[in-house]
Amino acid sequence: MTKCNRKVSIIIPLHNLCDRFKKDFAHFLNLDYPDYEIISVYDNRISFQHERVISITTKKENTSPAEKRDLAIKAARGEICAFIDDDAYPDKDWVKNAVKYFDDEKVGAVGGPGLTPPEDKFLMKAGGLCYESFLGSGPNRYRFVKGKSRIVDDFPAYNLFVRKSVLDQIGGFGSPFYGGEDTKLCGEIVKFNKNIVYRPDVIVYHHRRPLFRAHLRQIGNVGLHRGYFVKKYPKTSRKLAYFLPTFFAIYFFISMLLFISLKVALIFIIPVIPMVLFFIFSFADCLRLSKSVSMAFVAVCGISLMHIVYGISFVKGLLTKDLKV
Repeated sequence: MTKCNRKVSIIIPLHNLCDRFKKDFAHFLNLDYPDYEIISVYDNRISFQHERVISITTKKENTSPAEKRDLAIKAARGEICAFIDDDAYPDKDWVKNAVKYFDDEKVGAVGGPGLTPPEDKFLMKAGGLCYESFLGSGPNRYRFVKGKSRIVDDFPAYNLFVRKSVLDQIGGFGSPFYGGEDTKLCGEIVKFNKNIVYRPDVIVYHHRRPLFRAHLRQIGNVGLHRGYFVKKYPKTSRKLAYFLPTFFAIYFFISMLLFISLKVALIFIIPVIPMVLFFIFSFADCLRLSKSVSMAFVAVCGISLMHIVYGISFVKGLLTKDLKV
């Protein structure tokens, strides 16, 4: 079967039916691909009807994205399921670029970057800049910019294509988690002996949470789940990069205490130097990416708070015996 004959089921777990989603929905109708369906799943408090959409209601409230996606998978008629969040929209060639990689039978899933939309407001772009900076996202930066192609073992479901046959075999997401359900799914795909590949031309535009409160609330939820997953899914989560924000948070608070103590002991300035260099390099990187002094300054503050909030939440997740959602 040629790549253009593969039917694709685009799955959108809809949380809020806002004006932004209605505007972004036009991008789904203009995809350059001949055969795709759109499935939207939502709670009974909202309704989204369109002639181009297969609408499914969960018939209850506060259903997790993973549970909504699993309902859509059962209704999907495509050979490939394309997962995207309701706060993201696809590039015109999104489906066409992704499907071609499934010519390799070893490939079970394909992911791509979630770029900050050019129309996002200042504080949302600053939140995106936190992710785009190396000192903000470290080795996972490729998820938010056009990085190099690679094989991965974990990828977010805001931009993820998966073979329907694989989803049926592993039981879909099979998880109530909200903030790490894709980690479980990817672990099952790898266990099923299929590759998950990242390709920079499989692009969606992902609206960011504005700095500071909404952005940090999201980061805290991610940190909580990742800390818990270190115990539950160690193969994908027990990695040094996920522990580093906790070390940063500890070092940050120690540095601040030492800085306050400078009046008493000037020698304490030596341990503070690495923290100062962190801020300098973060600012330089953000300035390089944004070409805006004001946005770079805001983003540096966001990066520091991101690591602190994530680091603390990560420890909380490590200490949590049973995380339900």
